[in-house]
Amino acid sequence: MIFYIIKTLIVSALFYGLYFFLVYQQKSITAKRYYLIISSLLALVIPLIRIPLLSKESNISLHLQPMYDYTSKTFDVFRNSLTTQEIIYSKVITAILFIGLLWGLLRVVLGFIVLKRIKENASEETYKEVTVFFNHSIETPFSFNGQIFIPGSFKNKPILSIILEHELAHIKFKHSYDKLYFSFLQAICWFNPFIYLFHKEIELIHEYEADAYVTRDVETEYYIETLLRTPIYIETSPSILVHSFFKHALKNRIEMLTKK
Repeated sequence: MIFYIIKTLIVSALFYGLYFFLVYQQKSITAKRYYLIISSLLALVIPLIRIPLLSKESNISLHLQPMYDYTSKTFDVFRNSLTTQEIIYSKVITAILFIGLLWGLLRVVLGFIVLKRIKENASEETYKEVTVFFNHSIETPFSFNGQIFIPGSFKNKPILSIILEHELAHIKFKHSYDKLYFSFLQAICWFNPFIYLFHKEIELIHEYEADAYVTRDVETEYYIETLLRTPIYIETSPSILVHSFFKHALKNRIEMLTKK
């Protein structure tokens, strides 16, 4: 298990480094998105692949056979010399990994519960065949799985139409599936810091993709001006599963919108 974790960290670091050296400079936002998804999955699968070793009977030459026998005997001695204390350490590490997994899965379940409660206490409206929930208990707009959630105080604000179009873009590109994928991946690999970096990067890519979609029909200058005039900028979300409109720095998004 320990060797698998180490190999996973190494492969994750390699893919993350390749992303910034090779993929990050690419113009295609979609290409970056799929690279992050596929490479994060490969980081878990590749360490499981075992390369078949040479057969003891036929593939090892007579010249190397004594060395092979010596190595094999040394390994057997080392394996038999494991102390009870080392076995206890192994059990402790396994228990810690399991507790981390349970905590990660619990966060996902709590995310669904929070969303359910928000919907129960919200007023519903329809915008372009999508259900919109207005709730005064939430402080920032967000979307999840084909539904949009808006604070009640935003109902009559000029920015509402911009927010709705932005969240519709998240729904159109099915960004919620990416969020679910990385939420479960973080639960399984909570010990891997690169998974969190992958998740953070793909969230930013989601915002770039949604911003680009909205500005096809809305003037970029007007869109940026509306964002800058919005008095509320909150970086917290009620659930790890959602796309929050104000979660990421406006500076990065504006730079991407104005980038040639």
